Amino acid sequence: MRWDGRPYHALKGYLLKRFGFPVKRIALDAGFTCPNRDGTLSYGGCVYCGEHGARASYVNPLVSPREQLLSRIHFWEKRGFQGGYIAYFQAYTNTYGSPEYLAELYNSVLVPGVVGIFIGTRPDCLGNDVLDVLSSVAKKIWVTVELGVQSTCEATLRLVNRGHTVEASREALSRLRVCGVDRLVHVIGGLPGETKEVFLKTVEDVQEWGCEAIKFHHLYVETNTLLAKWYQEGRISLLEREEYIQWLAEALTRLDPAIVVHRLFGDCEEKRLVAPLWTREKSQNIHLLEMYMKDHDLWQGKYR
Repeated sequence: MRWDGRPYHALKGYLLKRFGFPVKRIALDAGFTCPNRDGTLSYGGCVYCGEHGARASYVNPLVSPREQLLSRIHFWEKRGFQGGYIAYFQAYTNTYGSPEYLAELYNSVLVPGVVGIFIGTRPDCLGNDVLDVLSSVAKKIWVTVELGVQSTCEATLRLVNRGHTVEASREALSRLRVCGVDRLVHVIGGLPGETKEVFLKTVEDVQEWGCEAIKFHHLYVETNTLLAKWYQEGRISLLEREEYIQWLAEALTRLDPAIVVHRLFGDCEEKRLVAPLWTREKSQNIHLLEMYMKDHDLWQGKYR
């Protein structure tokens, strides 16, 4: 099975088919923190989380998300792009605020050209008041909630200091189902102590609980993190590129073909990357995965 020549259901093709024109994601930083960093649950966050969270390099956090969005739209329009945009609340936990503030924030980015909103968050930051806000916004525009599941192994979640349980992820996906939003789960391959079988079980679990999309990351080490300290002390090992590609290809063969794949590899700003260095080679990584799947006659859902 092929999607625009690819052996998996890639986001780019899905967006083009859904809207009939190209769509770009624009990452935003709304100035959120995280209950796992501000002392509510813990200080310092997850062991792999950098000081800027998942903030894209082009983001200017000193201006409002609306201004960030309009500036980036202008950037693309000057370069001749003709299409739509997704406002992507990416950095840290983007439902970690009062419902009044969240409603104002999400509505502030409903500007001409925006066809959807992506909201990154944690499983334990989706109270009923937040779900009401999401449901309200979803009546106006396509909303996708990106949920940081990472793993469905309880021991792993404790080790990396996630601050929530496996049950919290399952419950969050269930509660989001009735809000009229799409559910995008984020999982990481190669977490400390995890085997391929544990990673594949995470992929199976999130499908069973329900999701419309998935984002895969390999574990990489970023500067100024506890994971970097562990790596420098030799306490953890990282997957080689070839091994991760094998894990990922097998995961894709077990993935429902209807699920949209938003990402396949982790992406880290070069100046903050410690290891593995092949993380930098984004295009090459995707090419090698696609060649591996072609050579082994594999595609998304083959063994589903």
